[in-house]
Amino acid sequence: MIPQDVEKVCKTKVELLAALQDVEVSDEVWIELSNIVGKFFAQRATLKANQVVDKEAWTEDDFHRLVHTHMRTPYRP
Repeated sequence: MIPQDVEKVCKTKVELLAALQDVEVSDEVWIELSNIVGKFFAQRATLKANQVVDKEAWTEDDFHRLVHTHMRTPYRP
């Protein structure tokens, strides 16, 4: 049963939580599942970053410039 008044959580996330709600497994399994989900999103982020690098034809010099360029907004109290 999915609550209708859930705010800021998409229906898919609520369905996933509802499906897992009654699953009885050890803490070790939950940690493993959490690691799997984390790796999934890390791989997706890496893939997206690599796509940008390829599309923009970035070089080692571009990465060096990004690392050493000060891009923060100045602090002005």
